[in-house]
Amino acid sequence: TQALVRQIMQRLYVGDEISLGRAAELAGMNYFQFEELLRQRGIKALEPKASKTTLVRQRELVDDILG
Repeated sequence: TQALVRQIMQRLYVGDEISLGRAAELAGMNYFQFEELLRQRGIKALEPKASKTTLVRQRELVDDILG
C-alpha cells in the first residue's frame, strides 16, 4: 500500500540511505509534501551532504574565481 511505501521511504531517508528528493519521488509525493509528512511525524529534514568530489570541485571553482 501507499502508506507502507511512504514508511519505507521515511526509514531509508532517516537512515541516510537515500535523499529526501528520491524518497519523495518513490513515495509518490513531491519534495515539499514529503518534507511536510516528515515534519508531521516529528522528523527534521537532514542537512544535505555533498560528496568529496563535489566539495573539491567547489573549492577549485572558488580558487579560480578568487585567483
